[in-house]
Amino acid sequence: VVRDNYFDNNYEGLFVIKATGITIQNNLIVNQRYDGINISEGSDVKVLYNTIDKNKILRGIKVYKTTLLVIKNNLVTNNNGGIYCSSVPTNAVIAYNDVYSNKGSGRIASSEYSGCAGGVGSVSVDPKYVGVGANMMEKHELKSDSPVLKAGENSTKLGWSRPGEVSQPSQKGPKLITGVFY
Repeated sequence: VVRDNYFDNNYEGLFVIKATGITIQNNLIVNQRYDGINISEGSDVKVLYNTIDKNKILRGIKVYKTTLLVIKNNLVTNNNGGIYCSSVPTNAVIAYNDVYSNKGSGRIASSEYSGCAGGVGSVSVDPKYVGVGANMMEKHELKSDSPVLKAGENSTKLGWSRPGEVSQPSQKGPKLITGVFY
């Protein structure tokens, strides 16, 4: 499980190769040079409740040859490309995500989805980040009038939440912070 991390200004946010049974949950992944999350040749991979924003050259989420894939309740915004799938089975679950304002440029022709589509509950709306603050965590809080505060599965908030904020079904209160927060 990769949970409760903050990735800012790296080469890639997360690069997962040939992993089985991995969950990537509640991470803030911003300003990466290439992909926010890159998954290759995996099985039983879940990408849940992450905020992936402003990754510069490639995509928010890139998936290649991965089976038993679930991508749900994420914010994928302002990247060069949104969610890209290649050689992914048609039974992949890609639902309840906000994939918005992924412009596409250079070698990335499509903007929101490529090789897959948003399923049930998926939207493309401005999530209304606060946009100000001393650090990226504060800038990526959602405004009180955000349209994604209850847009997730079972009316949950989409994207990342501060550790200790009970907003996801699996969170039962304060939890161990396994990542680094600045």
